[in-house]
Amino acid sequence: MKEKFITINPRDSIANNKLHLYFGHILIECLIFLSNASCTRLSILVALIALLPWLRMQQLENFGSSLLWTLALNVSYLLDVFEKTRKRPMNHETGQYTDTIKDNYKGSYLTDEERKTIIQDNIEQEYQRLQNASIENYINSE
Repeated sequence: MKEKFITINPRDSIANNKLHLYFGHILIECLIFLSNASCTRLSILVALIALLPWLRMQQLENFGSSLLWTLALNVSYLLDVFEKTRKRPMNHETGQYTDTIKDNYKGSYLTDEERKTIIQDNIEQEYQRLQNASIENYINSE
């Protein structure tokens, strides 16, 4: 990291002889910025919900959720709002939600056990993604 930004090797950012930056890198930069202590709880939640379709498409939604884990000690309803929004069905090609909501999701305070379950489920999902990627790499390398 240089000056709080991710440094990207120029050889990795060339495709079809044009410079580019992976969208996933941009999203990670957004999440790093949101993890800054100067961001308020509400601004983190609103930003995460706005980014959620892209986070889901790039499989970064657990990273986004993790930004709310420590906040959930005092204001667990923020994590609940995020998790309820995260469960909305969406088209993973366009990022658009496939349902309509008449009422905004309202969060409720989570018990310690509910918070632990969310965190454990997210960790298990990331572990499964890592295993799947490892298997794909092995198959593709043969």
